Amino acid sequence: MAAILGILSGMVAGLVPGIGMTTIVVSMYLMLLSFDTGQILIFYFCLLASSQYFGSIPAIFLGLAGETSSNPAVTEGHALARAGQGAQAIWFTGVSSFVGSVVGLVFLLAASTWLGNRMALGTGTTLLIMLIVGVLVCVTTTNGWKTNLLLTVAAVIFAHVGVGNSSSIPYINFGLPWLSSGVSYIALSAALISVKEVILTESAEHSAISYRAVEFRTLLIESLKYRWCMLRGALIGAVGGLVPGLTTIASSHYAYTAEKMLSKNYQKGHMPSLISSEGANNSGAVTMLLPLLMFGVPITLSEAIIFGILDAKSWSFTAQAPLELFLDHWYIMIAANILSLILAIKFAPHLVKIFPKNKNTLRAVVFAILLVIVYLAGDLGHGSGIFNVAIFLTACAIAVVTPSVNYLPFIFWLVIGSVMIETFYRYLQLLRIL
Repeated sequence: MAAILGILSGMVAGLVPGIGMTTIVVSMYLMLLSFDTGQILIFYFCLLASSQYFGSIPAIFLGLAGETSSNPAVTEGHALARAGQGAQAIWFTGVSSFVGSVVGLVFLLAASTWLGNRMALGTGTTLLIMLIVGVLVCVTTTNGWKTNLLLTVAAVIFAHVGVGNSSSIPYINFGLPWLSSGVSYIALSAALISVKEVILTESAEHSAISYRAVEFRTLLIESLKYRWCMLRGALIGAVGGLVPGLTTIASSHYAYTAEKMLSKNYQKGHMPSLISSEGANNSGAVTMLLPLLMFGVPITLSEAIIFGILDAKSWSFTAQAPLELFLDHWYIMIAANILSLILAIKFAPHLVKIFPKNKNTLRAVVFAILLVIVYLAGDLGHGSGIFNVAIFLTACAIAVVTPSVNYLPFIFWLVIGSVMIETFYRYLQLLRIL
């Protein structure tokens, strides 16, 4: 069930601009709380993989990026579709995405094994990696350094709100019962990231391009011609997926740029560039899980929310985690990619028709869903549903008046703040004793 839910959620995230990973994870938050840790990770893996397959469809046929990492597909894929090669573009990007997923899995397993044999994964190592990733998340955003510093300080302050288990940590609650459980990162994520994404969604006033079917045998033979650019894209994407804050965007951009540089006669509508960048997406979507699974360090916002759920369930982030996850669920991972590949290729011309024609309707629906999720998350968790809604609405107002601010650093530091401050104050205690 978790795998099917992940694939279907990925379809929505890929096909509908504005409904990104964070919005999906926030919307599914209550259901994810009822899953065990294995189901949560399988859902997230299938979500990541599926969204990359389906994100190519609106990019190629409508010239709109379903996923941010599909921007190269807008440039190259839409030009190819206009030239009557839409079927080829969908087929080759689908096959390349599958190759990318397989290469990404191999890279993930090899890297985790190699690192696990050479690194001591103690608390100090995890803390250091969190700090490095946090800095890189700030660096890779478009905010200025003053804005990122302000967001980081604000997140650290918010992380001190609540009632903790350790008397050594100076938590703030002013004696108010609704502050005892802290400030909900779900409410803030939903407003500052998800609602903001939907508000900035492009209008779908684009005409779809007709789909000309091509014989399967012809496509299969032509796929072999692009085998090397598929492999190049997958390998580049595997490394790009480890860039905090950018992950699949970095993967796609690096592979796209490399393929254009290698081309001797590049012009818009370049099939190898499209194929390489789309395969890199899937490869990066897999390898981005490495820091989370091994060190408990999220490098994207959706990962940060998944981290919060896994941490609440006391899941162990270890060097063996990626290998154990693969050995326990390898058949689901492979099947999810095959199913997503078939659906994306077979039903591409039909799936594009579900694209929302009225972005105001999309905004209203997403806002209503998030509002209900935010209320239920607070009410079922600590009986603070109304307080959660108040935070959500306030944060929505802030998001509307600050459209140019990227709140990823704030949410990142807020989510991992509980872990960071607990470790920080524990070290302070040890220094006093020494």
